[in-house]
Amino acid sequence: MTESVLPWVSAATRHAARAPWRREDETTRYLCSAAHLDQEFADQAIRETLVEPLRAVPPTPGVNLGAVLREAVAARMRRRIRDAILLLCLLGVFFTGTYLFVFWLLYAIAWSYLAPRHAAGQRSTLLREWSGVIKLQVVRRTRRWALILFLVLAALLAASQFAPAQTRRAAATPELIDGGLLPWFFVLTGLLVVLADEFVLAALLSRSFRAGPGFQPNPTRDTWSGEKLFRSLGSPRMRRELTRFQQDEQDSDVLVYRDYHPFVGSGVPFQPWSIALPLDPAGQTVPAGFTLTELYEHVTAELGKLGGSASLSPERRLGGLTPRHQVVVSAETLLDHLHDERAGWVLPDVDAAPKRALTADQVAELRERPLEWMRYYRCFQVETWDRNLVVSIYLHLGADDRMLYLEWTPCVLRPVAEHYRIADRRPATPWAPIRHAIGSLLSLPVTAPRRAQSLFRTLRPLPQPHGMLVPDKYGAATSLRELTADEDLANYFQRKDLERYLQLLEGRAFRAIGEFLTARGLSVVEFQARANQVINNHIDNTGGSLNFVGGNVDGKSVQARDVGGVSQGGAKD
Repeated sequence: MTESVLPWVSAATRHAARAPWRREDETTRYLCSAAHLDQEFADQAIRETLVEPLRAVPPTPGVNLGAVLREAVAARMRRRIRDAILLLCLLGVFFTGTYLFVFWLLYAIAWSYLAPRHAAGQRSTLLREWSGVIKLQVVRRTRRWALILFLVLAALLAASQFAPAQTRRAAATPELIDGGLLPWFFVLTGLLVVLADEFVLAALLSRSFRAGPGFQPNPTRDTWSGEKLFRSLGSPRMRRELTRFQQDEQDSDVLVYRDYHPFVGSGVPFQPWSIALPLDPAGQTVPAGFTLTELYEHVTAELGKLGGSASLSPERRLGGLTPRHQVVVSAETLLDHLHDERAGWVLPDVDAAPKRALTADQVAELRERPLEWMRYYRCFQVETWDRNLVVSIYLHLGADDRMLYLEWTPCVLRPVAEHYRIADRRPATPWAPIRHAIGSLLSLPVTAPRRAQSLFRTLRPLPQPHGMLVPDKYGAATSLRELTADEDLANYFQRKDLERYLQLLEGRAFRAIGEFLTARGLSVVEFQARANQVINNHIDNTGGSLNFVGGNVDGKSVQARDVGGVSQGGAKD
């Protein structure tokens, strides 16, 4: 972190300021569960972080990133071991019992086709990993005929198995030789493998990742037999990569991003606005000059006064409002400006990851004189609902003797999706793992292609031709926390708390800026008019759909619009 000290909390005491209301790693626990519940999340987490050693690490509020990545590696290794054995068992049935294999295949097709499909993680069963493998686009009438055909073929195969021995020998061909009990040995082995895997998963969810003080982000002892083993699979092979994420949380003064959205790790923008207004004297006196640093510090100090009231913010959440310096730069433009000395502040070595912190002088330089391709923001962040809902405000200022520019971008990191919280409500009964294991075994023939693809798929870094630099190897596009974020807020109070914090911070910021300008002999008449336009527009939107920028919300296309000279985020029908 930089050496400059923010008015009411420094970087060194940032986590201590959160401590009074922090529950024991709730979001970390949910993401550890997600790594074992959702194969796509685990693979994407590894691909986005571990396999790209040059990639910047975005902020991950409330998450022990090293613990989650270790679980993702362990979950991937466990699945590969399981799938390797299951594929060998399936091949064994294919070569030793063709009748049994054909019957199994037909049953698996019907099972996968007729079974209800769920989103990833909603059911604790291996089927969740292969949902949508078979997507037959047929009408209901065709589905009925397919079921009838399956029943007829099943009846014919069953009749052939119970036919007299002479009839079976006469009808046998070299391709349909019965292997006796050997095919059933492979079936039994496959059943034992999926049973063991499901019971391990059940133990992880019901004991390792259960809510309460017993959760260990970094297990040092076994709470059930084999816990440390199953939670550390594959970690020795990736020890060097995991070392990079050993610290508890990943805070950074520098954010190198790719794609369009610059505030990676903070969720989605929510009602951003910007104002440009003249700085006119309030009277006959000559206005006093000011620096942007003075205005930033004044706003920061005033926002820090909001945390004293327990009624203004439930459980004094605003008391944990933490400011930080945030320098934002696109990976593409950073590489385009490597000839510039200031690019070396962030990327002094193209063979190493971007720096996570700048010196105080470098931060001050960018704060007073931002570049087109690298900007300074003051970020204010508050974590609520057990650190599961995070509100971040990015403030950018620009000024000269005659004009002032304000850019205010709130971002909302929504709670972890409900289907990743299954560990909190999973019943402690052995019947669920048994039922899921049977379903996984029955669907094995149709999931074999995906299992084989996953087994032999290697997560490799992006290719970088000799003499060329690839921006995507340096810039972050998402965080692990954003990968698991829900599509909406979980309940009414979360929605209202979001509105409460945004309105309180916005209102206090407007007042602080107005007081600052007045103290320097500048007129605030036009500033107040513009501020009222922003506030009234947000009040009009209260109670409606959440206008998150960059997507569709409640059937409305979200875009930017201009309201009376104020650039405003809104929704268009």
